[in-house]
Amino acid sequence: MRLKDKIAIVTGGGRGMGAAYCVAMAREGAKVIVNYVGNAKAAEAVVNQIRQAGGEALVFQADVGKKVDVQKMVDFTVQKYGRLDAMVSNAGLVHKAPLLEQSEEVIERIFHTNVKGNIFCTQVAAVQMMKQKKGKIILCASIVAVVGEPLLSVYTASKGAILAYTRAAAVELAPYQINVNCVLPGTTKTDMSKDVLADPVIQKALIDPVPLGRLGVPEDLAGIVLYLASDEANWTTGQSFIVDGGHTTK
Repeated sequence: MRLKDKIAIVTGGGRGMGAAYCVAMAREGAKVIVNYVGNAKAAEAVVNQIRQAGGEALVFQADVGKKVDVQKMVDFTVQKYGRLDAMVSNAGLVHKAPLLEQSEEVIERIFHTNVKGNIFCTQVAAVQMMKQKKGKIILCASIVAVVGEPLLSVYTASKGAILAYTRAAAVELAPYQINVNCVLPGTTKTDMSKDVLADPVIQKALIDPVPLGRLGVPEDLAGIVLYLASDEANWTTGQSFIVDGGHTTK
């Protein structure tokens, strides 16, 4: 098992890509803290799925945009298991609207979770990992950080910030043998996107630029997260990994 006895936190772990990461990491031997902010039922369902397969998982409610919540989550994890090996900062929000209609409230909400959340997860995890002199921090952005898409200006700005932050954090934390990397998913079928993808015209427009001829599913992203959380990635840091079916190659 690639992650045997590793201790991992996955934020936004109750659905979509986060749920896939939790299940995959537990399958590879990790003990997983499934974070959620509002949907306890979904997070509990992920934990039950892991336990039924013979794995170990617990739920923890925390708003990642509040540092005090992240601190409580990491403290809980360390008190329970003695350490933290991998922080997967997956929680995120998206909002589609024309650039001129992105309100101050939307900007605050998106940056609260997408930017502050990644920063706080990195900061708090790093304190514990410094004590261990080892750890993996996996941040989550999106291909919109490198490919312009309409109606996603604020979301794009938040994800672009994470790319830059990944490089800076990786350099600063490298002396402590803490690896910081970033995953950039392409368009993926999740609960968050199902309403948009229900329109066959929109779905076709999203599939057409993808050389592999389909949209992603959460499990398509799990492999890169497993690698980055494992000892196989001990000499990989400051990197951004695009998983998009080839969309950005065009």
